[in-house]
Amino acid sequence: MKKEIPIAFSTPMVEAIVEKRKTMTRRIVTPQPDRRGILQSRDLSYEDWEGRPIKLPYGNEGDLLWVREEHQIWQKGEYWMCKFRDGHVMIKYVSEISEKVNANLLKRKTLGQWQRGRFLPKEFARIWLERTETVVERLQAITFKDAVSEGIEMVDKEDEGYKIYGLADNITSNTTYAPDSFKSLWESINGEGSWKVDPWVWVVGFKVVECWGLLGKPVD
Repeated sequence: MKKEIPIAFSTPMVEAIVEKRKTMTRRIVTPQPDRRGILQSRDLSYEDWEGRPIKLPYGNEGDLLWVREEHQIWQKGEYWMCKFRDGHVMIKYVSEISEKVNANLLKRKTLGQWQRGRFLPKEFARIWLERTETVVERLQAITFKDAVSEGIEMVDKEDEGYKIYGLADNITSNTTYAPDSFKSLWESINGEGSWKVDPWVWVVGFKVVECWGLLGKPVD
């Protein structure tokens, strides 16, 4: 039986999934192994050098991931309304939602306000992914192809220039080397110097199973 596991994405990365640019994500291995590295066993579980198991995140191949993203929820008569940052609104009858989730929503003091993704109930997830693979590697080992699969934006199609992230709003820059774009994206999310640390990361590949876009229709 497939497991259903939550995974959080920032709004720009949700947009990249909706636009079919993003098919993988990198997450830091916790705890980090020692300097001698990580071993992979035949059953696809991972161990550190001393044989201590490291739990494989986000399930196994074929398991489903439901995306947690920024949202605002409010009640309108017999409906729950859930709006996402791109303007898409999901409407659910109160009767469609479990008693537990209904009760939790009614307790919220933040109804109608923007909430972080970790507060999104599964019933309102509009993006479902199927996990296709998981490998482990150093952050800086990312290839050109994988950097593109991480959802970086191409801002100059003529010269194949990829966006440099983390700059002031009035400054734009790009690079033709996709890993440099991903490096800037990583540091914009994880902080200055986080790339230099070069941590071990889980590389989680996925494909989209269900995705509802701005017009309230599935994304083809």
